Amino acid sequence: MTIPEVPWRGAASWQRASPWCAVAMSSPPSAFDARTASLYQWSMIHRRALRIDPSLRDRLYAAASEAFACHGYGRASLNAILAAAGMGKSSFFYYFVDKEDLFASVIEAALVRISAAAGPTDRPSDPAHFWDEAAAMVGRWGTAMDAEPGFVGLLRALQPMRRTASPRLLHVMDEARGVYRELLARGIELGEVREDLDVDTMMGLIDAVDLAIDEAFHRNPAPNVSDIQTHRMRMVDLVRRLIVPENRR
Repeated sequence: MTIPEVPWRGAASWQRASPWCAVAMSSPPSAFDARTASLYQWSMIHRRALRIDPSLRDRLYAAASEAFACHGYGRASLNAILAAAGMGKSSFFYYFVDKEDLFASVIEAALVRISAAAGPTDRPSDPAHFWDEAAAMVGRWGTAMDAEPGFVGLLRALQPMRRTASPRLLHVMDEARGVYRELLARGIELGEVREDLDVDTMMGLIDAVDLAIDEAFHRNPAPNVSDIQTHRMRMVDLVRRLIVPENRR
């Protein structure tokens, strides 16, 4: 059975998600396969999470972010996180499916803040400046990520799980992917991005490069500002080499 993708983009965008969400929230899991039932469970609980007391949510996310960034996903203790946040287990499992759901929610919340700080994506209008403007966009997102406490640590915790990501984790970076998709589509219109591959295929290539480059980057347990900037510019260079039209190489 093919499951339509759901744009998991945090609480704000959950309410604008695809019709699949309505199906998941109104149909019993017995009608679906195991993967669909898992998404159904998540959708039902996530509706409750939207109603969590903001001060409790902030304490929980702060404690979880610190634990995941410092210890990684596997070694972070859910019991310790709940104790630091002052939240009981029964309350936690009312609002979240499990530790993985909390981990994904923390990353999504951080990305909502990062996206707001980076500002809207301006659609380049001049082919001559397309790549300069794309690099500037990456720079704005990079600056916003650097300003988000513990975000590099969260990405390091996520890295080992990316190759076999669960349905819940598969879409946590959709907030950022949406920006790149818009740029690719605009680049094709301006003749600065190759036309022989569709946007979905190019996004798959970019994700694969990003995965490999990030694995190398995260071997450094304490990257400095220069390391991070070099990593980002290397990624931009590699992506450009992949997607630039043949007559521009």
